[in-house]
Amino acid sequence: MEFLQEKHASSLLVYTLDLIENGAVITNAAKPDNPIVFVNKGFERVTGYSKKEAVGRNCRFLQGEETDKSSISEMRRAIKLVRPFERTLLNYRKDGTPFWNRINIKPVRLDNTLYFIGLQYDVTDKMNLTVDIEAAKKEIEDLSIPIISLDNETMVVPLVGQMDANRSFLLIDKLSDKLFKTETEHVIVDVTGLYLDSSMTEEWIQNLRNTVRLLGAELIVSGVSPKTAFYFNRTMNDIADMQFYSSLQVALGSIKRNPPGRL
Repeated sequence: MEFLQEKHASSLLVYTLDLIENGAVITNAAKPDNPIVFVNKGFERVTGYSKKEAVGRNCRFLQGEETDKSSISEMRRAIKLVRPFERTLLNYRKDGTPFWNRINIKPVRLDNTLYFIGLQYDVTDKMNLTVDIEAAKKEIEDLSIPIISLDNETMVVPLVGQMDANRSFLLIDKLSDKLFKTETEHVIVDVTGLYLDSSMTEEWIQNLRNTVRLLGAELIVSGVSPKTAFYFNRTMNDIADMQFYSSLQVALGSIKRNPPGRL
């Protein structure tokens, strides 16, 4: 078997690393401040720093104001303990542009010298897509559970469509958060456009009523037809503290005519 001469092998290794689109960094932990001793062309493309600008410096020059401090502390601890480390960090290019950098660092010993080899993957597009998806999900949730504060004392939640277990949980969760942060006294849930499934309605309304009551407010249900009112009266226990109205307008009018807590 024929082996490459050491000088040829080193040249081919550098050439191979330069073919990689992602960044590659080698640091020498035996030297003070663990400086960079090699970067490939991928590093130059991703960060905007040339090899001449990077070699001899610690990698921290890629960090900035919004770089997660706890992740940096964990990375330093891993390096101190000579352990691998992998994390997605917000780094900064030479021109100041932030980018999401997926780094994978591994310790390597060569001729009794400790090096760290770091591979860098620019995952900015993927992270931005994730942020966009989360924003879209939140927008859908906000449309699914619209909570409108009419004033400091009254919230209105107009519901349309169908109520399932997930939506019921989301409603209680969002409403609880709102009530905890405000001094709301009346919560009007308008069910005019909601399909009331008898197998589900009793459970989610009672859970909602209990949550609202615990947080010091009063639950009012508007948009209730005579048939639905009869069903509530027949199947739900302890509804004396709840008010049912045929429309949102009637419910609001009742609040205006009566002092808080005396509808």
